[in-house]
Amino acid sequence: MKTIAKTCLLSGALLMQGSLSADELRPMIDHTHDRVQTTLNPGLKRIGTVKPRTAREVGRSNIAIGCEMLPRDYGNFENFKAWLAPLGIVRIRIHAGWAKCETRPGTYDFAWLDRQVDYCCANGLEVLLETSYGNPIYPGGGGASLSDGLPTGDTALAAWDAWVNALAAHYKDRVKDWSTWNEPDGCKKNTPAMLADNNIRTAEIIKKHIPDARIAGLVLCWPNVKYAEPYMKILSDNGKTGLFTWMIYHDYSVNPDTCYPKVLTFAEMIRRYAPGIRIWQGESGATSSPHYSAPISSGEWNSELTQCKWNARRLIGDLGHGIESLIFTFYDPAYDQPKRYTKFVDPLWIRTREDRFMKRMGLIKCDEDFNVLKVKPAYYTLQNIASIFDSTLESVIGFTCMTRRR
Repeated sequence: MKTIAKTCLLSGALLMQGSLSADELRPMIDHTHDRVQTTLNPGLKRIGTVKPRTAREVGRSNIAIGCEMLPRDYGNFENFKAWLAPLGIVRIRIHAGWAKCETRPGTYDFAWLDRQVDYCCANGLEVLLETSYGNPIYPGGGGASLSDGLPTGDTALAAWDAWVNALAAHYKDRVKDWSTWNEPDGCKKNTPAMLADNNIRTAEIIKKHIPDARIAGLVLCWPNVKYAEPYMKILSDNGKTGLFTWMIYHDYSVNPDTCYPKVLTFAEMIRRYAPGIRIWQGESGATSSPHYSAPISSGEWNSELTQCKWNARRLIGDLGHGIESLIFTFYDPAYDQPKRYTKFVDPLWIRTREDRFMKRMGLIKCDEDFNVLKVKPAYYTLQNIASIFDSTLESVIGFTCMTRRR
């Protein structure tokens, strides 16, 4: 794998030099025709190589990349940001992080988030800003991490409203696309009625500052009709469906091709209540090494090559069904809660020290100290797809291709 070796050497040298510009980082991205070597031989004549395009050159597409968990300090944006624009994916999902922005009641520090948003805007990326999670400095404020409860009680809800108000006012000239609470159905305390209330109040505050904001609701762990339908009924009964542009679901099916029957059922239900709302696959991806929560957790299957294959099938499948799609995630996050996850995890695979463990779902390989180690082959897979599948291509929904056996 000469590409990987070359990238590792360049990464090490450049990291010692400190922060570099995008032009200086370009040599770290291999643009040669044989940049990703595989054993696959399709028996076809090679006619060329896909030319990568930057986010600004692509302009518009239905592909997004995740850059989540930075409010919980699972990575360092400054270390990997220069690889974002050359990827060619235009929209990026960022968690706003209430608990990180407001450590003292009523005082908001957006400086760390400004650095991310401003960099993305300056480099042709559209930010999807997600308002979650909660803030434990308030009684009933909800937790600051995944699978925690929504804010409850008058004090916490007033603080949530103030947070969303401050956030929307601060980014009204920079962010048009917004998302609500991430994976609320992962916590049993969060009922559809609670989520509907949270999403409505959040969307109304955002719209007050940004009337043309595009807002995503639900943001479920999977296309769960049983959970989503009571939520949609509440929105419909109260005349609030017009607040939302998308309803987001996530999907980590073992085989990404098998999810579409349940996705189409989910989409049909959404259309019954709100024909104008689109669905969006808002989080999905595969690891480059075994992990308990990976779609394929078998040690024999997970590799950098299979990560390429899985992510490609997810994107092509979604785009072929007319669904916007997001790959999780851009960088390898370093989780800081090993006790919470130890019962699921084989320490030999991803835990290399006591206070951190790595989730190898990124396109950029990082270590526990957030240093960039290399560009993975999956980066080039998405770069190729982003270069081809831009907004100039029109999906032909329902088209089938017949093959003839010889």
